[in-house]
Amino acid sequence: SPLALSFSGIAGQSTSLPSQAVNITASGACANTLNWTATVATTPPGGTWLSATSQGTVSVTSASATSVNVAVSTLTTGIYTGTLTITATDSQTGVVMGSPQTVSITFNVQPPCMLQALPVTEETFSARVGTNPAAQTFTASATGTCKGSVTIRPNVSFDTGTGWLTVTPNPATIPSGGTTPFTVSVNS
Repeated sequence: SPLALSFSGIAGQSTSLPSQAVNITASGACANTLNWTATVATTPPGGTWLSATSQGTVSVTSASATSVNVAVSTLTTGIYTGTLTITATDSQTGVVMGSPQTVSITFNVQPPCMLQALPVTEETFSARVGTNPAAQTFTASATGTCKGSVTIRPNVSFDTGTGWLTVTPNPATIPSGGTTPFTVSVNS
């Protein structure tokens, strides 16, 4: 048990995800300890993202478990599937006991948290001497799988002079999947 496992990670994530256990028990009239082996397979074949503890022993009085692990670091966004198959043999005779048990595994790799490309890359102002031009706005958004909110601190740099251009809010907090408008003002 269980007959299905589900994992979720973020593309490019370097930290390991917690493993999940599949409990293995023996029932019925097993006179001897059983040796079990666990094999993994991925769809498409050859994936290296899925692994499990490969062997152990179990009896009617002593349960066992295999630890199932997934690695996300080399995967792109998408849903990956695989199976874990557990086969038991009698430890004395080597005879296969019962039918192999299969656990379905689904791994949902979500996109990383990132700032969307800005809709404008520059703002142009014009005004008559002694007046400030109208403020302009642009919107920033965070997409992907963000843990909490994203904080943006606009950086204003000047070729000449200082303090005549402001961007507000500064800083701004964007909720995961949300947007925040920014206002660019000229103060002559």
